[in-house]
Amino acid sequence: MADYDADDMRADHTKRHELAVDLCLALAFLIHALLFLEYRVDDAFILFRYAAMWASGEGPVFNPGELVEGYSSPLWVAILAGVHRIAGHALVPVFAQIMDLVAGGALVLVAARIARSACLLAKWGASAARAAGATAGGLLVVSPAFAMHGVNGLETAPYALSLASGALLLLRSEMRGRWAGAGVALAAAALLRPEGGTMALCLCICAGFVELAYRPKNLPDVYSEVPPPSSRWRRYLLLDIALVTAAMTLGALCRYVFYEGALFPNTFHAKSGGFWGISAKSYVSSGLFPPLLGVVGMGVGFFGIILSPTVAKRVAPSLIVGLIGGLLPLLLGSDWMPGARLVVPYLPLLSAVLAVGCVSCALLIARFFLGGVSPRALSYCVAGIVVGGAWFSQRAEGERLREYASVRARGYATGHTALAEWLGERTESGETVAMMDVGLVGYERMELRLLDLAGLTDARIARSPGGSLDKWYDPAYVVDAAPAYVVLVFTAPIRGDEHALSAEDLTPLLPHARRIYQDPGFRDQYMRMPPESVAPGPSGTDTLAAGLGAERVFVHAHPWRHYLLAVFGRR
Repeated sequence: MADYDADDMRADHTKRHELAVDLCLALAFLIHALLFLEYRVDDAFILFRYAAMWASGEGPVFNPGELVEGYSSPLWVAILAGVHRIAGHALVPVFAQIMDLVAGGALVLVAARIARSACLLAKWGASAARAAGATAGGLLVVSPAFAMHGVNGLETAPYALSLASGALLLLRSEMRGRWAGAGVALAAAALLRPEGGTMALCLCICAGFVELAYRPKNLPDVYSEVPPPSSRWRRYLLLDIALVTAAMTLGALCRYVFYEGALFPNTFHAKSGGFWGISAKSYVSSGLFPPLLGVVGMGVGFFGIILSPTVAKRVAPSLIVGLIGGLLPLLLGSDWMPGARLVVPYLPLLSAVLAVGCVSCALLIARFFLGGVSPRALSYCVAGIVVGGAWFSQRAEGERLREYASVRARGYATGHTALAEWLGERTESGETVAMMDVGLVGYERMELRLLDLAGLTDARIARSPGGSLDKWYDPAYVVDAAPAYVVLVFTAPIRGDEHALSAEDLTPLLPHARRIYQDPGFRDQYMRMPPESVAPGPSGTDTLAAGLGAERVFVHAHPWRHYLLAVFGRR
């Protein structure tokens, strides 16, 4: 009885210790993420408008009657539509950020528990498991990209949480010998991102393959004590695969029926080829290497995994899916958002693997080279070094991203929000406005029709030749639609306060804007040639508008360039 009480007390102490670490990790993430709370992404407001249309009875459309799936997360849009019905129009962006924050905090804990579970299944002991968990969670906490995209209002954090939870629940199913519900979490991942179903199936298949096939000979005795997979566990895995397949089938069927035979979301066509301004290679390297301590950190972690077959089989599915997802932009292309948003969902899986590998190296060093050093102490020392090194190496990137988020937030206020208010005073319900970045303006002005010059919500432009934000289509398509206003983005390099910006310094930001601006039909119907009157605006913008032939110019603050929204009214 005394032994039982002692074991019970040790178990309680371990649980309290893990709970304290979890609370500290979650609080640290919350503090870090709040530094980016003002961050705005126009793409998120596209989803908000779809949700608002759905909640109002129009269905999941951007413009009434236009069956175009200009979003990539049907489950997230459905959730936001429910929020809209309950909380109202103004609170949808707030609730989206709150749900992202909750998902981000949960992700930190899930990554920590993946690392702990893998270590416990390998019978490394509670101390090593706690050190690995603290390392995995700490790597996410200090990542500025993870914090920034944890409050962007998009499905990034919920999708990552669904995928990582599936990986954790697969481990829990093996630990407890009963179904843990991994298929439910992975089915949600399939409905949160277009690639989510493929990643979820890959995770299940890898788990099954590793469990069934990776049982080599001549391993330590501790490995032989692990029982072979039971037929019950295999049935659980088949159930998980069936749930993911059902979710993928349901999503594809709904898309095919509602969007008139579409096989892929419109965003797939609009973003195919990737963003022309960032190479896929630099995008992936900037997303993977800094949070994971570069080639050295990833190499040490991988080496530690190889050294321990007992743990390699547990983290192999997370490693494989994390690498496939992280490298996926090499195949599909990058996007324009700083912080490598498309890579972020796979950082929790890779952080857990890296943490386990580093603790494995620490245990090896303690065993063979530092016999007098406690493995527990060395494990925590390694955890501190790894997390501290990750924080130190990302300080400059964190400052850059915080500046970007802060300046762009002011830019959306003086640019797109001000534009939406201005349009509200000069347009009638049902009129069309053609512009890029249609999300925020479209959400503020639900009564207007928006023609998306970048193609995210326009099927014809999305299917035109060219990559993301570089679609080659006839400007007559825009002019013939006869929008009340056409908004083009102009830019110029920042040359210092002593240089007065003039219209001659400005050029259209993107190729499609350049072609529209130079089109004779556009110039004939939309440009105001001097000395026609120009609407009053803030100091200096009226002169810029006159020089561009625009009716009004709105300044969108940007950290790296002048960024102006030039509004051309139909004459």
